[in-house]
Amino acid sequence: TDSEKLAMAEAAQASLVLDDDRIATLGRAAPSTSSLAPKQDVASSALLAVLSTSGTTGRPKGVMLARSAFVASALASADNLGWSEHERWLLCMPLAHAGGLSILTRCLIARTTIVLAERFEAEETLRVIERHRVTMLSVVPTMLRALLDSDDRDVLSRLRVVLVGGAAAPASLLEECARRRIAALTTYGL
Repeated sequence: TDSEKLAMAEAAQASLVLDDDRIATLGRAAPSTSSLAPKQDVASSALLAVLSTSGTTGRPKGVMLARSAFVASALASADNLGWSEHERWLLCMPLAHAGGLSILTRCLIARTTIVLAERFEAEETLRVIERHRVTMLSVVPTMLRALLDSDDRDVLSRLRVVLVGGAAAPASLLEECARRRIAALTTYGL
């Protein structure tokens, strides 16, 4: 929400805040080559992101995450799941949350394909999976439930893996995935 964005910007003492309108404008502007030069020797302890908690104990708080946290997460993910240069991970989660940002950083580190969805809607997500030959998908349990209810073509069973996180996945949901030959694995973030 706007009030949550404002609270995070104030807490971070941000000197610049980009909203959707400003990002759209920046996307059409010619980039400055001087600002695109990568920084050399970025320390692994360097701050990469400040993500907001859900606020279950009061006001949401900003959690500072170092570059090393994302690299460790990417390496652990590759160790657990294996990795192929042909992976195509569908990103249909918000980039402002650890789940979405982790998908982005994992794929960038592995130099594999990210398929970006503007938002999650079950029928459209199934079409995107088919159209773009997606191999990996990350969802929360409610998203998976909606996909299962809409998947009359067994699209999900063609994925190499579906990662389910963000909340406890009911046993009945995972059992249904097993019956339908969907490789669903529970996961927890950074």
